[in-house]
Amino acid sequence: MSKKGLKGLMFVILSSFLWAVTGIISKALFNEGGTPILMIFTRNMVGVFCLALFFCFYNRKLFRLDKAYLKPLILCSVFLFIYSASYFFSIYYLDVSVAMVLLYMYPTIVAVSSVFVFKERLTVKIIAALLLTACGMVLTLNLLSRGIGEVSSLGLLLSFSSAFGAAWYSIYVKKLSVAYHATTINFYGLLLTVFGYGILALFSLKNGFLSTPELAGSVAMAFPYVGGLLLFAIGVTYLSPSFASIFGSTEPVFGTVMAVIFLGDVISVSQIAGIALVFSAIIILQLPFKRKRLDKEKEEEEEERTKNTPCECPNTIHGV
Repeated sequence: MSKKGLKGLMFVILSSFLWAVTGIISKALFNEGGTPILMIFTRNMVGVFCLALFFCFYNRKLFRLDKAYLKPLILCSVFLFIYSASYFFSIYYLDVSVAMVLLYMYPTIVAVSSVFVFKERLTVKIIAALLLTACGMVLTLNLLSRGIGEVSSLGLLLSFSSAFGAAWYSIYVKKLSVAYHATTINFYGLLLTVFGYGILALFSLKNGFLSTPELAGSVAMAFPYVGGLLLFAIGVTYLSPSFASIFGSTEPVFGTVMAVIFLGDVISVSQIAGIALVFSAIIILQLPFKRKRLDKEKEEEEEERTKNTPCECPNTIHGV
């Protein structure tokens, strides 16, 4: 791998680490009785302010919008809101390591959605990824040793909702990348989600605003969150999309280790196996689909067609 590739790899892995830190801080604040909506609202508001400052000093052209892409940008922001809100609420009801692993079902959801929505082929690797993800989910939730009734149904619903939101968010980010820089998409996505969280926050104010430690923690969350967005955006400029996706999915690994160290979570062998299966599904989906046999058959058909096609060379008249 080249020096640029190694630099990109370092940025992407560091971004995953920072996102995992955000999840750990969130869970720690939730354990102390913090109000999720108010904390996420504060985090995103500070994040938008930090990104605005970054744009002002780095490149003000990143603020520009293309009217032709306003509708997809709004839809992208809606899915970002669903993804982020559902994810942080799922952390409230589930262990942070479990919530992170379930979130990373989204590459499989993207692949399956592409079959039904974009009429792409249902390939063997999509089926394999789907089976690996399902098995990984069963092992991560310890469903073999305990019943589904022991797992928070609301937490599961929120986890699936976050994975669904993340899947469609990534689809719209890909569509918007032809018109906008990744940081521009994230900035306006965060800006529009602030309004959504602001409306929900109004209903949470009846219990009072955040305490000083909760406010400090919410502000602190914004820096690794925004830092992760910026580092990932920089990292993908040095890496192929497949490499960025694979190494960007190391967040559950960092999150699991930190949850054990800082939150006292207990991780079983089956959960480790479940994480490995989900991560394997992500890798399989990023592998190139080799069709050497089909390509060879196409070449043979083209060669045969060329032989049987009359020559279309211009007529030549001798002796004129």
